[in-house]
Parts: sequence; C-alpha cells; structure tokens
Amino acid sequence: MTNLISRIDQYNKLRDPDFLELKYKAMRENPFRFFRGSCHLFYEDLSKNTPFEDPTKTWICGDLHLENYGSYKAANSQVYFDVVDFDEAILAPVSWEILRTLTSIYLAVDSLGLPLKSAEGLATTFFKTFHDVIMSGKPVAFERNTVQGLIRRFIKSVEKRKSKDLLSERTEVKGSKILLKIIEGKTVKIMPEEKKSITELVSVWADKHKHQSWKVYDAAHRIAGTGSLGLDRYVLLVKDKALKKYFLLDMKESITSCLKPYIEILQPEWKNNAKRITGIQNLMQNVSPPVLETLIYKHKPFVLKKLQPQADMMNLKLCKGNIQKLLEVIETFAEISASAHLRATGRFGSGTTDELIAFFQTSSDWKSRLLKYSKKYAEQVRQDYFTFCQH
Repeated sequence: MTNLISRIDQYNKLRDPDFLELKYKAMRENPFRFFRGSCHLFYEDLSKNTPFEDPTKTWICGDLHLENYGSYKAANSQVYFDVVDFDEAILAPVSWEILRTLTSIYLAVDSLGLPLKSAEGLATTFFKTFHDVIMSGKPVAFERNTVQGLIRRFIKSVEKRKSKDLLSERTEVKGSKILLKIIEGKTVKIMPEEKKSITELVSVWADKHKHQSWKVYDAAHRIAGTGSLGLDRYVLLVKDKALKKYFLLDMKESITSCLKPYIEILQPEWKNNAKRITGIQNLMQNVSPPVLETLIYKHKPFVLKKLQPQADMMNLKLCKGNIQKLLEVIETFAEISASAHLRATGRFGSGTTDELIAFFQTSSDWKSRLLKYSKKYAEQVRQDYFTFCQH
C-alpha cells in the first residue's frame, strides 16, 4: 500500500491541495475512474514490463481510453467526432497507445454493468479494426455524413445545442452585469486580485493575436476531467464586441507528459508544454477547433480553447447494455484512433506510413500478447483501486 500511495502522492505533489482532494475523490468512484486519474502508474509499469519490442515512433494521444473520444465543432463549422484530449501526447511506440485503450475496455465493462467475458470480444474487435485501418494506409474523417448508428445519432443530437443555452446555464445577471455562475462541482470562485490579473492578461493577449474585439469580463476556477484535477484551470466569460455576443473560454495549465520519463525516443523541442499539446492535436485531429491557442500566466503555459455547446464526450451508457451497439462504437473508436496516427506519420520525427504498415504486418505475432497484457493489467488496476480506497 505504501509504495502505491507514495507513487500517486509524489506525482501529484505540486497540485493545489483542495482541487487534488477532488481528484482523489473522483478516483475512488470506480476502477475505471481510478485508471483515468493514474495514467502515470500505467506507463511506469509498462516501461518495466513491455510485452514485446516495438520500434515504431508514432504520435500518440498518450491517455487514450474510452472516454477520451468526443464531439466538437471545428473551424469549418462542421461537428466532428474524434480523439479530444492531448494533455499526455508524445512521440512513442504505437503499441503503448493500443495497450492503454485495450486496458480501458477491460475496465469499462465493469462501470457499464456488462459481464467481464464481454471485454474479450470488444478488445479483439478494437485491435482488428485498428489493424485494418493502419494496413489501408488511409485515415478516415468522422462527421455526421460519414458515420452511422449510435455515434451518428449522438452527433446529430449535440448539433442541436445552442450557444445561448450554454451561456444561460453558466452565467447569471447581477444588476447591469453578466457574470459567471458559481456551480457546485463545475466552478469555484477566485480571489478578486487573481480575477483581475487573468482578465487583463487574456484581454491583452487577444488584442495581440487578432482578436481585438474580445474583452474578458469574468473568470472562475473550472472543475473538469479527472487526470488534470489539481492543475490550474479557469473558465472565462468573454464578449466579442464586434458580434455583440458572449462566449466562454477554457484556460488549462499544461505540464510535462507523464510518459516522458519512460520514453527513450528523441522528442522535438517544443517551446513549452502548451505548444506540445496544441501542436500534436493539430497533427492528429482531422480538423481542429476554431480556438486552439496558448499563452503564459504566472510563468506557466496554458492551452486556451472555446467552450462549445457541441463539445461532449461519448457516453457509453447510451448503449444500455447492448453488446452489438457497443461493438459498433468500439469499431468506430478504433477507426478514429488509427486514422489519427496515420495523419501524423512522417511529421516532426515520427515514422512514415509505410514503416507503420510494415510493423503491423507482423501483428499476428504480438496481438495475443497485447490482449493478455491488457487483461492482466486491468486486474492490477482493480487491485490498486481497492488499495487506494483503503488509504
């Protein structure tokens, strides 16, 4: 117990204690949520027990699990479904990405109330579909007109969401002012001095980056995600004076990828970690969101994104225990993942598409080892989860 707890505490030691407690509370929810909040444990263990030699150099999300796929409106106003979290993104062996996703499948069946034996078929489906897309050498785009089934219905439903509804939910009128609403579990009030420094900083930044019509009126701490809880994160209320419209921005602190200590591949020299995150996101996503920027606050890099009513993570509970529906979703997730890797081949030190295909031509030799490791590690996560909860 002591070793596990010390590893978790050591990794999170620089985080805000109050928000870190929220992270630890979230991690106690179930083994899958614990897995999401302890990415560093997965890669530390994997680096010591890799199931086979993988020479590939691939741009990966780094924390790819079943709840890091979702929808968003891109710069071309289309709603896409894609990988949406790149905080841990890095140049790494492609099998490391697959192993984390497969492990998440073995863990997710618990939270979905499905029998453990169903995970084997889901994991096999994910690997086979991923393999087939890589072998085709052609990435696929996922928007409403190119997907079917549950994900198509999901995209259509989020397309109907309006910005005014998001603003109505997150803001309130006080006197003559529109301000952010403090919502339990979503936002926390910040001190006036900090609010003043953030609003002024982002307003000045916007003026220098061709957003002269933007003015920031309010700011609050934002609570979201699992792995990043405890890092500095804010939601900003902004008005585009030219359009006479308000919108919300997410401002999230960026730190070193938790994979970096365990990766021997030479990495590009990104200017900072926010540049790393946005740079890799631009490489891997089919089309990026309309606002994907970086800035420095208190000598720390942050990623700046627009909060969208269309942005949402895929809720697997929509499958309602239907294995066939879940299989279709898993197939789409695999196609999305493999497509993201293919888009980024041959860029900034990554291997070529031909090199990736050549590696996957040998996959019959290591497919069983991937599945075996993921299944076994899922059991380790369950044990670690119970140990963590007892602390």
